[in-house]
Amino acid sequence: MQTTHSPTSPQQEEEVLLIQDKGNKKKQTVLVVALLFLGTVILGAGILSLSLIDYLLFPREFPSILLNYHVSSRVEKRPLIWENAMKEAQIISLDGGSSNQLPDGSFLWLFGETTLENGLIPNSAMKITIENGNWTSAEFIKKDQMASQVIPNQQNQHPFRYRLWPGASVLGTDKMYLYWSVIGPGWKEVGVGIGYFNSNVKEFSRLKDDIQGSLVPTASVIGRDNMYRYFYMMKQDTIPGYRLPIVARQKVETLGETPDQYEFWNGQNWVKEYEDAKPIFAPEAALHQISVEFNSFLDHYVMLIPSGSVIKMRTSKEAWGTWSDPVDVFEVPEDELGDGGFVYSAYFHKELWSDEGRKMLFTYNIGGILNTEEKPHLAAVELK
Repeated sequence: MQTTHSPTSPQQEEEVLLIQDKGNKKKQTVLVVALLFLGTVILGAGILSLSLIDYLLFPREFPSILLNYHVSSRVEKRPLIWENAMKEAQIISLDGGSSNQLPDGSFLWLFGETTLENGLIPNSAMKITIENGNWTSAEFIKKDQMASQVIPNQQNQHPFRYRLWPGASVLGTDKMYLYWSVIGPGWKEVGVGIGYFNSNVKEFSRLKDDIQGSLVPTASVIGRDNMYRYFYMMKQDTIPGYRLPIVARQKVETLGETPDQYEFWNGQNWVKEYEDAKPIFAPEAALHQISVEFNSFLDHYVMLIPSGSVIKMRTSKEAWGTWSDPVDVFEVPEDELGDGGFVYSAYFHKELWSDEGRKMLFTYNIGGILNTEEKPHLAAVELK
């Protein structure tokens, strides 16, 4: 038997198409919901994995002792004696600004890239004297009435290809030890150097240079027992631009004899290889320098960390940690920061502290494409 179909009207055809369209949209909706669910599961697993990695790699943070106090901060004006020293040395701008004591009781401030009226040098230094927290003298190390490079390049380090940037410095019995990075082509760290100054800073001696497979300390403190000195370094992370902070120690009596023989903290024990060192905290942003000092008022070590437009502090009972969660202690004024600016090279200057550490002074630099003033800025944090 032959089956025949009744002709459909245009209205019936539209109804059929409408039903098919609704069916397709329902399938699409189900597919989208399924994909969203799958994506959520994958994202959740990823977050869980990152959380697990974070838990395994980094120590657990806890509230900072700073939260027990009212913390205030403000910009301090650079002393006129400092400004005059820059003018006398024909300096336009400076990068960095860490400091340490010399054997004669004066202090040496170390800078990186230094712009002069007639050129650029990779490092410079200013010797100052302090009495009762006040500047009494300030003079840059000069040659021919102009700031000079205090860590000279070696013959095989062409000044246009290799830059020597100061790291941490350590006061010894009769000299000040200094660590520096050797920056090669492409602004990559290719080595580490160690040397020392005598009291008048006119005699500089190299102990070792171009040490491969080592890390330059950016900060250093003495331990509570005075037996060990602790060094803070930045270990390259797998994320480009990020470095993970680690801590090493060295016996005080071996400084100068074996100045690069460290033991590294792995979270539980001290080990010989820096590859086995564990980060002491998880950085919130790209991190290159930190500054650490012991604060007598708090009876804790304090760490200064630049982060974007703010400066943070962490605290720890011991030099190796565990370090507390960070606390914002200073926000760079907008008129200083400018468009796209960021803060870096924040360094404590304990010689300028007062009231046993209730008032802590530090310097910081501002970077950015539109920033033209690289002179270190001076600021203070007060605890009440």
